[in-house]
Amino acid sequence: MIDKSYNALRLFLFSVLSLAILAGCSDDDDNNGSSEPGNIIEVAEASGSFTTLLAALEATGLDDVLADESGTYTVFAPTDAAFAALPEGTVEALLDDPETLTDILLYHVISGAAVDSATAISLDGSSAEMANGDDVDISVVDGTLFLNDSAVTNADVAASNGLIHVIDSVLIPPAEPFAELYEQGVDQYLGLYTPMMSEPNGDLVQHTFGVGDGPLCLLGGEYTMATREGAGDTVMIFLEGGGACNSQLCQATPTASPGMPTFGIMNPADPLNPAADYDVAYLPYCDGSIFGGDIDIDDDGDGMVDRYHRGVKNLSGAIDVIAATFPNPQKILLTGNSAGGYGTDFALPLVRKTFPDAQIELINDSGVGIAFPGYVDFVTNEWNSGAFFPASCTDCITEDGHTTGYHIYQLDQDPDLRAGFMSTKQDAVIADVFLGIGGEAFEAALLPEMAAIEAAHPERFRSLIANGSSHTFLQAQFTREVGDTNVRDWVGDMLMESDDWVTVIDEDAPASGGTIIDVAEANGSFTILLAAVEAAGLTGVLSDETGTFTVFAPTDAAFAALPEGTVDALLADIPALTNVLTYHVIAGVEVGSADAVGLIGSDVEMFNGATVSVSAQDGALFLNDSQVIIPDVPASNGVIHVIDAVLIPPTE
Repeated sequence: MIDKSYNALRLFLFSVLSLAILAGCSDDDDNNGSSEPGNIIEVAEASGSFTTLLAALEATGLDDVLADESGTYTVFAPTDAAFAALPEGTVEALLDDPETLTDILLYHVISGAAVDSATAISLDGSSAEMANGDDVDISVVDGTLFLNDSAVTNADVAASNGLIHVIDSVLIPPAEPFAELYEQGVDQYLGLYTPMMSEPNGDLVQHTFGVGDGPLCLLGGEYTMATREGAGDTVMIFLEGGGACNSQLCQATPTASPGMPTFGIMNPADPLNPAADYDVAYLPYCDGSIFGGDIDIDDDGDGMVDRYHRGVKNLSGAIDVIAATFPNPQKILLTGNSAGGYGTDFALPLVRKTFPDAQIELINDSGVGIAFPGYVDFVTNEWNSGAFFPASCTDCITEDGHTTGYHIYQLDQDPDLRAGFMSTKQDAVIADVFLGIGGEAFEAALLPEMAAIEAAHPERFRSLIANGSSHTFLQAQFTREVGDTNVRDWVGDMLMESDDWVTVIDEDAPASGGTIIDVAEANGSFTILLAAVEAAGLTGVLSDETGTFTVFAPTDAAFAALPEGTVDALLADIPALTNVLTYHVIAGVEVGSADAVGLIGSDVEMFNGATVSVSAQDGALFLNDSQVIIPDVPASNGVIHVIDAVLIPPTE
């Protein structure tokens, strides 16, 4: 057991041994040829200061190992006083728990090398692997050698099979990340559920779970997820979004569709996508409980289940599939948007349990944990997801109701975790639809809460905060510019561990410059559109403060790209011109880009009565073949989305 640990410190062994031989000769001369020292156990027994340590070694059987003359060991030995300084009852509890005691004792041993203090001091600022597999930090403070917080008080005590360094406190191995959550049962479903069917489908494999007591969707339908092989050293786990469902508001996707989207960060064909060649596991969302629920609910008391909140079972089954498909990733990108962003909170401890050695990069897209007092407790109780909040963490939910403390706890627990959070300042889907607090209150909480997480972990947390009220980036707005970068590049900087990965916050957008007509005139890029609107007599309509409009506005460059003579012909044919212009308008409602993303795959009726097809390609939103290049430009009577091509109505 002890021989499994080999440390880079052994590189210094030959020089260390040479020094030790010289020192040994000098000592022998001073002591008139006294005999060689005994083994590590004998030297410790002779000292009289290590009775507790020796009793612990005997209780675990490690005394025989450290007495073995054929081995070589470096032992950092806590004195009896060091053990006595532990909380009352600790030693007795450890003697009754040989497994934990063994782990602690091995954390004081380097196997295979006799490492003297000079060598250890030369490694100031680095770490060393101990015999239990965990690392200790090596530092020198005011000339004193430290391992973690334990000072070496007497160095280089020679033994026939190694060296002893006396330390003033017991070294405690780092705790398993999220150990308290595992004790609370969050991992209880790992290893229990396997798909009833895993079928190839092009470059995907579709994994579908059968109905029963395992994974299910909100209304009882089958849960399915997909995997796609990439380069093989990094896995992206993507959690899809789609609303939420509780007894006060139920707006959630109730089914899981097969397949895998190829928008934005999910697009393997985009050479600029930093995750293009990753192995991918795509987890559709259909449980209504942001992947965290563990309860079936009969809302009307008729004895029949109305809501299957099986989020944890869906997650657990999917993670088992991921482990079987991609067993040894060096790095994991754990990410999701909207409900999937929130879902990363629940997925993280399960992913860490399954992949204990992987670096985890977590990107939370628009599920950043802003709430109000009582809300998190309400949904946690209803969905039975409280096990994911450690009982010992009294500030995981702040007094204002946010989960900022929980995100700090996650980073505290997992040193191999880095996290990046994304949101718009006034995300309408979260602030208005689900929380009902309004955009201004959301923004007022968002900025200081993100700053608090970064202050707690300045090396491992960043945020990207954009102007506006749209919702999600990774699929819908992957190339959106924020500050002096764009979403795709910001994600790339994070994944490449670049120094350019910094927190980015859009400068405050100017207040609305008036009506849709006023805003278009002030911009300067819509002279042809404005002339056409005036010619068609629509200026008064789009200036009406009592109306509400969504306008998809082609730039002058978009009109210039039409066949020569088209604009002149339209200006001479007012009915045709009016038909084209009203094909760019939705009347009576303000449709933000987040709402439009929810319409992907559907046809939407425009002001002229014809429909446009809403789609997404490479992370960008399209109406027919026209791309939205600037979303969510506010006006006092609606919103403008700038498009790169004129929409042409279908002919009869």
